[in-house]
Amino acid sequence: MWSVNNGKDRVKLLIISDVNSSITNLMESSNCIHEIISSLDRTLGGTSNGIDQRLIGECKMAQVELSKAIERILNGQQYIRNLETKEWVDDD
Repeated sequence: MWSVNNGKDRVKLLIISDVNSSITNLMESSNCIHEIISSLDRTLGGTSNGIDQRLIGECKMAQVELSKAIERILNGQQYIRNLETKEWVDDD
């Protein structure tokens, strides 16, 4: 008969929890970068020189990369959720 392997199930839940925590941290980082970009835009008043533009550009690229990372982690999380923790146990 099929039976849940409690050890595997516990590890699966811990991994899901860790992934959720990582996603939360990445989203917070993305929000911080967004705030930095907004502050730079406000401070510079729309008139930025080359260095300012590069800084803002780097921040925007970091935000894009974080968004891609979050998306990949969310996709991976689906695989984790689908991991089978049941196993066949012979009836004795």
